[in-house]
Amino acid sequence: MKVLIAVDGSAFSRRAVRYVLEHMTRFGRKPEVDMVYVDTPLPPHIARALGRSNVDRYYERNANAAFRAPLAAAQKAGMEIKPIAMVGAPGQAIAQLARRGRYDLVVMGSHGHGALRGLLLGSVTTKVLAQSKVPVLVVR
Repeated sequence: MKVLIAVDGSAFSRRAVRYVLEHMTRFGRKPEVDMVYVDTPLPPHIARALGRSNVDRYYERNANAAFRAPLAAAQKAGMEIKPIAMVGAPGQAIAQLARRGRYDLVVMGSHGHGALRGLLLGSVTTKVLAQSKVPVLVVR
């Protein structure tokens, strides 16, 4: 089974990672697990003012911060997880990656660090659920 875990550095995404690590046997004998972090693009006028190298460093720092705890937990559990960093609209990017990457399952937290929050689920979670052709497991 091929599993994609969406992370954003929040406690909810850490719970999603912990769930996958604690229930690995539910995902087959040797599941392939990847982790994605999608950063929202900076407004164009800010990106131009900062310059390409500063913007790249900004995105890299954000991704490293989001991956730090989940990758440490995976390493401690003896699981190798490939991190994937992207820039774009998070809900749409996660759903597209899941489809193009031929993942069998997307796992994500119920809320995160998104700028807008839904009443019951986070806005990114809601968008992934609406756009994904791949099953989504939401961990609360």
